[in-house]
Amino acid sequence: MSLKLLIDENSQSKLLVQMLKSAGHKVTTAFEVNLAGMPDYDVLMHAIKTKHILFTQNCEDFISLSEAIISSGGNYSGIIVLHKNNNQKKDMSYSDIVKAIDNLIKIGVSIPNAMHRLNQYNF
Repeated sequence: MSLKLLIDENSQSKLLVQMLKSAGHKVTTAFEVNLAGMPDYDVLMHAIKTKHILFTQNCEDFISLSEAIISSGGNYSGIIVLHKNNNQKKDMSYSDIVKAIDNLIKIGVSIPNAMHRLNQYNF
């Protein structure tokens, strides 16, 4: 199963994007759709309108947006967040990220209408 991902500008490394595409995912970057520098609200609204799952490292800013959508009865395709510690030994590599997304899919996690911390699927 492949995911339709919108990669937030803080995560849109060319190498990561290529690796995700090679793994079979449909990937669009914030830069490609002119969302670079735009408010998080606009990025999430684009993801909702285009039925993309948002992939970001900006967890804190998207928590309240996610909660607002759900509490108002709205729906969205989901948000996958990656926490970084700025510690090379603890942070996930691009290969780890692709593998963790695959693990998330394999175990059948329901992605829509929720925020998922990718780090917990790094096994």
